Amino acid sequence: MRERKSWQVVSSTYAHSTFNPIRHIMENMTILPNPEKPMIALSIGDPTVFGNLKPAKEILQSAEDALHSGKYNGYGPSTGLECARAAVAKHWSVEGKAGTQTTGFPLYTTLAAGLHIDTKHYELKPESNWEVDLESLEAAIDDTTAAIVVNNPSNPCGSVYTKQHLERILDVASEK
Repeated sequence: MRERKSWQVVSSTYAHSTFNPIRHIMENMTILPNPEKPMIALSIGDPTVFGNLKPAKEILQSAEDALHSGKYNGYGPSTGLECARAAVAKHWSVEGKAGTQTTGFPLYTTLAAGLHIDTKHYELKPESNWEVDLESLEAAIDDTTAAIVVNNPSNPCGSVYTKQHLERILDVASEK
């Protein structure tokens, strides 16, 4: 059996092109922590690992009360708890405006950027079961458009587009 003395693995162009700002800072730090000050580790995305994000006593008490009540010890409704939906709606509502949402996931944008691909977003219509805003979609398409991502069923909105709506999306794509 031949013994390998070293690995000769070349990283991909994609790996070289993907930029993670936090990892960049951490990998390029050449300072040593001050031994007289406690260090707060920020090198991973979970601040609880090192005890840096302790929940308030009120949060812990609320969680304990919810468990003891027996109301929340299993799966909730697939549409979410009404009180939670109302709280989110109240937080994100803008007076006088129905509000618009755009499509996609942050990971898509990160992966595309690593491949030097520009991304655009089209808006959704919350008042129409989160259908694609076809005017917004049409405005986002230009000569450089290579693909259109349509989330159906929609995540996280949960809507499922009708066959007619999907055909209208295809009509816009065909026209452009």
